[in-house]
Amino acid sequence: MNEAAMNRDDMSTTRPADDRHEVDVSSLRAHDGAGAVIVFGFAAVAIVGMWLSFQGSGTIGVLCWLAGQLLLGVSFLQWFVVLHEAGHGVLFKGRRKNAAIGHLAGFITLIPFHAWQPIHQKHHVWAGWQDRDPTTMALVPRPLGRAEKAILDFCWKTRIPLFSLLYRVNNFWNVRRLLVLLPRREVQQRMLINTALMAAVWVALAVVFGPAALLQGCGLAMLIGFALQEPIMLSQHTHIPLQIAGDAEVTPLPPLAQLPFTRSLRFPNWLSTVVLLHFDAHELHHAHPNVPGWRLRDLDRPTPNDVPAFAWIRKARAVPGHVFLFQNRNSSGLDL
Repeated sequence: MNEAAMNRDDMSTTRPADDRHEVDVSSLRAHDGAGAVIVFGFAAVAIVGMWLSFQGSGTIGVLCWLAGQLLLGVSFLQWFVVLHEAGHGVLFKGRRKNAAIGHLAGFITLIPFHAWQPIHQKHHVWAGWQDRDPTTMALVPRPLGRAEKAILDFCWKTRIPLFSLLYRVNNFWNVRRLLVLLPRREVQQRMLINTALMAAVWVALAVVFGPAALLQGCGLAMLIGFALQEPIMLSQHTHIPLQIAGDAEVTPLPPLAQLPFTRSLRFPNWLSTVVLLHFDAHELHHAHPNVPGWRLRDLDRPTPNDVPAFAWIRKARAVPGHVFLFQNRNSSGLDL
């Protein structure tokens, strides 16, 4: 079976694990009206945040700027969720609509859409195999130097979102690595053009408005967005015992077989629904990747690795960064 067919098969499989938990997903599909509400709602948050960031001077101006940056930071996280939904083709019914909004979301979140989509498809194909999944390869257990441990521990403890930055650079901006991971010429061409255009537009914005104005408008917001995204992203597959393929010939795990290697967070329902579109329900997403995020909690399926979000984050933050990232429950003995 070729790679494209494998991706289609694994991304669309929705069969239940057994007869006790039949799931009817026929009605849980993309809806243009819901997609429009999501996009316009998230855009409104971004616009208000940007407006506040340029209001006046003095104490009131600073307070408005801080409020605006905080709001934009939340918006930054929301647009990452939009990127995820559009990449799966579940934000709108039409492929072109999903692609258009995916490019916009990718621009906002600093992830080229034509790099995100094929890499994320490979993640769904190879989830559970740590050294085959391109998004988890970097965390395969290995000996760490003293400096590496110190940097990881310091950034994790102080909430400096180093992983969010490295996640982007390594998975979506490392062109040499992407050319190896994405061998098909047409995919490479789309990725290269998309990456070059995105970089050019950001440079043009810095030239036209000036670096200072660009930093004022979104500098702190991006840092906040990175910090908000980091524990959610890391919760999904980190510090879970994953399989290592090595040189062996292995086959991808079907969606339901990926659940033991996936963790879900459970935020308060309003936060999970309004801000995250249930992006925290990661087990349900891996079981049914063609279901829109806002419908995931409608699925009647057990999620044994679903944990209270804030309690889990506090426990994870108490662990040294290098232990949390490069070990798992079996090797560390920690209940995470």
